[in-house]
Amino acid sequence: MNQWMLDYTDSPETLIHTVKEFDVNSLAELNNLKSAGVNPLVELGVMPKPETTPTPAEETPSIPGLGVIAAIAIAGALVYVVRRRKA
Repeated sequence: MNQWMLDYTDSPETLIHTVKEFDVNSLAELNNLKSAGVNPLVELGVMPKPETTPTPAEETPSIPGLGVIAAIAIAGALVYVVRRRKA
């Protein structure tokens, strides 16, 4: 615990505030809020849902293209080494 927080051990209300109060209508609703990967603030409407935009295929680098670039680099390095040995 941070030492500056020790001053507030008897009055946590100075650091903690109620954002929203709600009633739990069923056990399933409570279990949904406790589930892994669920943001309870989003589920309760306190925060907006994060925008998920799929990345277009054109923006992701292609593995074959990277392979070609690596092959050219290796071939260039081999040519350089062979020419150095002949000289």
